[in-house]
Amino acid sequence: MGLDFTPAEKKVLSGLVTYPRLNDRQLSDKIGVKPSTTTAIRRRLRSKDVFCTKRIPMGNRLGYELLVTVMGKIKLNTKKSEIKKLIEWIKEIPGIFYAFKSSDSMFCVGLFKNFSEYRILADRAWEGFGENGPIDPNTWKAVIFSLEHSKLVNFFDYSSPARALFGGKDERKFVRSLETVTSEKLSKKEKIVLQGLVAYPESSDKTVAEKVGASRQAVSSMRKKFEDADILRTIRVLDLQKVGMGIMAVGHLQFQPRAPLAVRWEGVEMTASRTPTIFWVSSSPETIAVGLMSDYDQLHNLRRDFLEYYAKKGFYKEDPDVLVFPLSDTKVIKNFDFSGFMKRLVEEGD
Repeated sequence: MGLDFTPAEKKVLSGLVTYPRLNDRQLSDKIGVKPSTTTAIRRRLRSKDVFCTKRIPMGNRLGYELLVTVMGKIKLNTKKSEIKKLIEWIKEIPGIFYAFKSSDSMFCVGLFKNFSEYRILADRAWEGFGENGPIDPNTWKAVIFSLEHSKLVNFFDYSSPARALFGGKDERKFVRSLETVTSEKLSKKEKIVLQGLVAYPESSDKTVAEKVGASRQAVSSMRKKFEDADILRTIRVLDLQKVGMGIMAVGHLQFQPRAPLAVRWEGVEMTASRTPTIFWVSSSPETIAVGLMSDYDQLHNLRRDFLEYYAKKGFYKEDPDVLVFPLSDTKVIKNFDFSGFMKRLVEEGD
């Protein structure tokens, strides 16, 4: 059961999530709520941890070629000490920035420079946790996306579930082009400032400047440069239980060779407009999505409609793999933790 929100709180919360880069005055103009009311509500909701602000360094702009998702079941009757060992190992991997688990399942997302880097890590995971560890080898799978051949349909934008819960206008403009992989040339100072912006996402430019030893003007200028170049994205993350969501579902769907991504755009756009997701990446062979639902009935209905659409088109190869995470039984292991990722980026070239 989520918290009760007033109509004004719903409007402000939806706006905070949909327009994370706007200040209170800009947001109040956008949503039609007085600036003083907007500020008071924002502070009240933040004090209750209904939402928090995060900043994401976009790996594809920093020379990272792969986005990898790992999902699977945990073996029954696994000792807590073995699960804890796996969790601690995951926490130490710089590339993995988001991960969560329930009592019987786990899901992780990470960025890797190339396949060799990923393969080394995957082999270590299998050697350390596969045969005698908590990983169930019959259910675990890694889905590897080459970013320049994939589409980040939703890269942790919580505005879709916010609109589903609280209303608001969907102003997203769906761009069909695939992602671009570049390696932006950043100076050592720029890397340090970027590291500070990511590490202190709820701090002002002035506070970040003090922490990284730069001027406020330099931090503000670099932040704008990073945002304009899509090197840095700001998101607002909802506490899903407090806003009334009951479950997360991770779905993996594979497609027929005759249904590449270029042919499936209509279905992607249709599903994106109807399904409250926080993560969705798609390539020609397959797609992975993390959706939010209030209950199992909603999950069942969305899954049915989704599969009926693709079945009529003759697109999907086999029934999807779906892991369901009841939020009351789900723990976030890494919550947009880019500390290791950014430390590595700063140290590169030294």
